[in-house]
Amino acid sequence: KYYFNDVNHKTKILLDNDVAIVKHSKIRQYDLLDKVFLYEKRIWLKLKNDTKTLDICINSQKLKLVFNDRCINDLSLVLKVLAKQKKQRSKNSNLWLFADMSWRADDNAEHLYRYIMQNHPKQKTAFILSKNSTDYPRLKKEGFRLVDPRSFYFKYLIYKADKIISSHIDKYIFNALGGDTLKTKDFIFLQHGVIKDDLSRWLNQRKIDTFITSTKAEYESIAGDFNHYKFSTKEVVLTGLARWDALIKNNVLNTKQIVIMPTWREYLSGKVQKYGVRGRNPEFVKSLYFQKWQEFLCSKELEKLAVRHGYNIIFTPHPQVRIYLEDFNLPSYIITSYKENMQELFCRSSLMITDYSSVAFEMAVLKKPVLYYQFDKDEFFAKHSYAKGYFDYEKDGFGKVFVESSDLFCYLGKKINHLQDIAINNTQYQSNNACKNIFIKIKSK
Repeated sequence: KYYFNDVNHKTKILLDNDVAIVKHSKIRQYDLLDKVFLYEKRIWLKLKNDTKTLDICINSQKLKLVFNDRCINDLSLVLKVLAKQKKQRSKNSNLWLFADMSWRADDNAEHLYRYIMQNHPKQKTAFILSKNSTDYPRLKKEGFRLVDPRSFYFKYLIYKADKIISSHIDKYIFNALGGDTLKTKDFIFLQHGVIKDDLSRWLNQRKIDTFITSTKAEYESIAGDFNHYKFSTKEVVLTGLARWDALIKNNVLNTKQIVIMPTWREYLSGKVQKYGVRGRNPEFVKSLYFQKWQEFLCSKELEKLAVRHGYNIIFTPHPQVRIYLEDFNLPSYIITSYKENMQELFCRSSLMITDYSSVAFEMAVLKKPVLYYQFDKDEFFAKHSYAKGYFDYEKDGFGKVFVESSDLFCYLGKKINHLQDIAINNTQYQSNNACKNIFIKIKSK
């Protein structure tokens, strides 16, 4: 990689004095005070075992080569390090280790694991899940090979595995054996949802070898040039989410159910405890987030709409909110749901109300509308661990955006008997045979 300011510069790359074939490239943008400060170009070349020299010229000026903080004149040291890594990698077993959350399944890793178990039974696999998880008995009965993340056997499997496949990037996995846990392994990031905001500050810290995306816009926002991500077409693939196969298959139409699913605010989190579990934040009930959503859920307008039109109202709190459920003091007609299958919940619902959550894409795949309640837009993007991305809720969203709950209830009252009339954008999703496509991509790496 090298750094530059002139986007029109000319590059010449030679391997043993022959023009090199660039397999992948990426231009990453660095900003300072909201202005472009510098560009970084990453280039991937395929080296032969006997390749001796690499020359890179920018506008006819030859660059000095630095590898592992050392200036080098040839590729002997590079090839030596690559050979050592290959030797270390050869000690891995042909084992694929899957994980959603340490204490919860029902996400993309579970769905991909099931597909491989049923269609490629010779592939060695294991699924990481706490024995205390409510999903443990269900998956055990189904035939999943389960391993508890607190066990020594888990560490042994991490050591032996060749591929780690997860919908989350949790410390108990990437730091299981220290900072170099994933150095000689492939990490396949299945994702928890569709990325619509700029998560580069967080994701750039991690080693991701295969990065799953689901829409062309999402793919381009990460793998394309002139954004803040380090990832390129080398890592990023467009396959769709593994769980979408079952989601589309099991869709139910003409139901009377509204699901309310706000996303979390990371800045409200309590202290991290073991295995990524967060403790209570004593200031949570004073937050605007808590006060606004409690007011929304306890409002008479919502109750009148539900009773008058015969709708079930399902509140599905974010996993980080569940420890505060009693503080909400919800009315009895609202059903609190977080133990049931999320897929079934989306399939049976006719409308979703959220704020910024990417679960809205699940409804969009099912061609069902979403209403956005965004009372804290400025605060959300100012304080969260990511910045606003390519996705514009007003233009790209799957229904209308509201700042005031009264406006949302007024609009919903007019549309509740004609939800199909709520305009949904026509975003194209890669949603057919996602599990098969992901499996092929993993095997090809």
